[in-house]
Amino acid sequence: MLLMTLMKHIPLLPNYLMISTRPDISFAVGQLAKFMSNWGAKHIKAAIDLLLYLNGSPLLGITYGNGHQNLSSFVDANWAYNPDNGRSTTGYVFLLFGGPISWRSKEQETVALSSTEAEYMALSYATQEAIHLRMLLPFIHVDTSNPTVIFEDNQSALCLANNPVHKERTKHINIRYHFVRERIQTREIVVEKIDTKLNIADLFTKPVDYSTFSRLLNKLLGIVS
Repeated sequence: MLLMTLMKHIPLLPNYLMISTRPDISFAVGQLAKFMSNWGAKHIKAAIDLLLYLNGSPLLGITYGNGHQNLSSFVDANWAYNPDNGRSTTGYVFLLFGGPISWRSKEQETVALSSTEAEYMALSYATQEAIHLRMLLPFIHVDTSNPTVIFEDNQSALCLANNPVHKERTKHINIRYHFVRERIQTREIVVEKIDTKLNIADLFTKPVDYSTFSRLLNKLLGIVS
């Protein structure tokens, strides 16, 4: 009974923090949420480890003012991360004035047949969010006249987004993901290549080692420009 009560309440605080001020725990909270109705000892340990991490970093939070005023985004995908259903994980984050204003770590709705397809699907989700933010920001007097730059580390996905020609191995991709190309043509977004080591969205798609986590965490929260 005690364990059931514990597992019921442990996710509440991390979930609130993840939504509001702690994007760094998005991936961990998302993974734990999958086992809310079917948990075991290792899930309890993982949840407690997450609480210990939060307890050890009470002053860590988002900092604004150390970056560019233009809206930008980092996007990534972890192909077939879920061994049970073969689905990939999408991760993206949008930065403004040096800090994150929107982020997401979520399992994709369908199975991707390649890493290129998984990355392209993640790119489409980020594009939808970019369009939403570009409509919202002018109401708070943020200039959106320039295209929103979306950084992606998969070269094949970049080629697929920028090339309107269907290739034999990608023609099966659902047409709803191809609106990315339309938004590129209308100059609402620009997709650019970034080195995987510099892709902040890695924190939203997979576990990473301590040094990588620390390096990307500073950039994510706006602690360094």
